[in-house]
Amino acid sequence: YLNLYDLNMMRIQIPLEKEYYITNLKEKLKLIRRIYDIAITDEKKQTMKIIFSFLKTHATWLIPYAVYRCLIDKNGSVLIEQWPYREANPSEEFIKRFYAKNMMDCNFYCWLQANLFNQFFSAKNHAESLNIALIGDLTIGLDLCSVEVWDNSYDFHKNLSLGSPPDLFCENGQNW
Repeated sequence: YLNLYDLNMMRIQIPLEKEYYITNLKEKLKLIRRIYDIAITDEKKQTMKIIFSFLKTHATWLIPYAVYRCLIDKNGSVLIEQWPYREANPSEEFIKRFYAKNMMDCNFYCWLQANLFNQFFSAKNHAESLNIALIGDLTIGLDLCSVEVWDNSYDFHKNLSLGSPPDLFCENGQNW
């Protein structure tokens, strides 16, 4: 969850009344993109500093992620098998070239991830100051439409799945 009020602390004048609290993810993403477009215009130096500072330590996953998200936008779908072959099966060189050619759009996703990371890190530090520990979740299975599968498809057994048999809680069993 991205706190839009925190983004407004960058002195960007975008009204954030109740009607802007949008539950539809596509609409919220459009609003966040508007905030980014204003930030990159009005606060370019500060915005680029946020992006490049975050890229310094997270480039190995962040650049493929940003390219992947731009390709979803370009192709209008997360269904990788519907994309052109070269986009669905990227080489390192393809990712680098795509990022360089589409830097403004890719940097939107870098900026968004930096802000999400910073907000979560602040929440984590606050929780720890109250002696509250946050724990992670162990991932079982994978999403075939994820950046991890897209960028490292040969590392995954995409034809396997995990689950549980039918029981009192789930009549048909589960497929994770």
